[in-house]
Amino acid sequence: MRIIRVVFLLGAYLIAAAVQAEEGEFDIGIAAISPNGITAKFWTSDRAAIDIFGEWSFNSDEYHAHADLLYHDFDKIQLEDMRIAFYYGGGVRAIFAENEDTVLGVRIPFGLDYFLNDMPLEFFGELAPRVNIYPDTHFGMDVIVGLRYRFI
Repeated sequence: MRIIRVVFLLGAYLIAAAVQAEEGEFDIGIAAISPNGITAKFWTSDRAAIDIFGEWSFNSDEYHAHADLLYHDFDKIQLEDMRIAFYYGGGVRAIFAENEDTVLGVRIPFGLDYFLNDMPLEFFGELAPRVNIYPDTHFGMDVIVGLRYRFI
């Protein structure tokens, strides 16, 4: 039960940080591979952001969601026509299903963001090792590629 409280507190912190995001700086888009869904990123500074994700399935009654706090390093890769950021962070995940226990876990995402200079688009690729901690322990990996429109 203590682990559930920690996961919920971390999730509440991530949501509160998203609310504090700098006004007008957020991205929204789609993500695919595993899992598939809608993604939104709320920038809290020039290098930190909250990523919120929701997945649905047409073939099952499960709904997946995660929220991550991400830190971006824009200094590692420099190109003329786009900005590239290596990012890493941590977050929480949940799976909700009808007639089943809710699954809670943690994840450690890392990836690359490609920001086009002449268009408000962000392409990204992400790997996220994850551990379900309730009701059972299970290890896995999220592999996500996606596209977000940037509202700057």
